[in-house]
Amino acid sequence: MIILNKENGVTFDVLGQRLNVTRPTIIRDLEEIKAKFSLHQILIHYLNESLQYQAMVDIFHSESIQLREFSESHFVSYNTLYKKLYRLNEVLAQFDLKFETNKKASVSGNELQLRFFTQSFFGTLIAARHGHLQMFDKKQSSI
Repeated sequence: MIILNKENGVTFDVLGQRLNVTRPTIIRDLEEIKAKFSLHQILIHYLNESLQYQAMVDIFHSESIQLREFSESHFVSYNTLYKKLYRLNEVLAQFDLKFETNKKASVSGNELQLRFFTQSFFGTLIAARHGHLQMFDKKQSSI
């Protein structure tokens, strides 16, 4: 998967060498995947499986989550969960919010900004579920 995450993409030849298959096999397999799954379906699946997404939904419903309990129920280590959730601060900073973690995890900041983030976050997810894939960014939005 690392090879697929490179900025410039990957050629069929390099991918074929890594997977030990021919170029026509890769093209055929990609066409089959394309016929069975849309980018929209893949995005929705990714979101539903994302720890960050699941944590944000739980925080939205109950204002905070118990990190130890959440990590155990999602079969990940406490440290892995903490690192993934800590990365949310990059997005939250655009809204002048911060992800607070101790034994509990919550989002803190100005109430208006928190409401704006919640609307943007869930609005984007609802739009994605309906086939609109544009991701949110505070710089593109207005209050």
